[in-house]
Amino acid sequence: LRRLAAGRHRPAIVVTPPDRPRGRGQRLGSPPAADAARELGIELVQAADVNTSEVAAALAAADVELVAVCAFGQIVREPLLSSQEILNVHPSLIPAFCGKGFYGLHVHEAALTRGVKVTGATVHYVNEVPDGGRILLQKAVEVLPDDTPQTLQRRVMEQAEWILLPRGGDGRRAAAGRKRREEGMNVYE
Repeated sequence: LRRLAAGRHRPAIVVTPPDRPRGRGQRLGSPPAADAARELGIELVQAADVNTSEVAAALAAADVELVAVCAFGQIVREPLLSSQEILNVHPSLIPAFCGKGFYGLHVHEAALTRGVKVTGATVHYVNEVPDGGRILLQKAVEVLPDDTPQTLQRRVMEQAEWILLPRGGDGRRAAAGRKRREEGMNVYE
């Protein structure tokens, strides 16, 4: 969120799940994106369900051009799906390790269990199929012999997701099906 806010794709609004009990003391805590939105002065909406009329109204009122889904943990459904142009950043090279059940550390656990030598991230359009939309960008990241799911997750974020997501907004209108290599990434146009 901070990288997006510092670039030319500053978010107009951030939607996160509501605060929930965290840690051993079960103190109410905000999602990190909510804390960042407050710190950056970006409008914040916290909703238990992203598919509500309240979220749709907030997005419409903010006059957003594009919605980026980043680790939200919910499937976007109609009518929101057809009312907004929506991109997702997924922490694998789709079609590997995607779809139902592949989110968060589960993706990296699966990559390590399978023994792949390369993983990465994908920016794709969101449609009705989880991780099934048209691919816009992909960037590979090497899997190291001593990786844990946590170290791999961090490296994929830093070396792929944080680079791809800001570029996804630039390349989204050109997605017609051809692939080219640019700066170590697959760019679909």
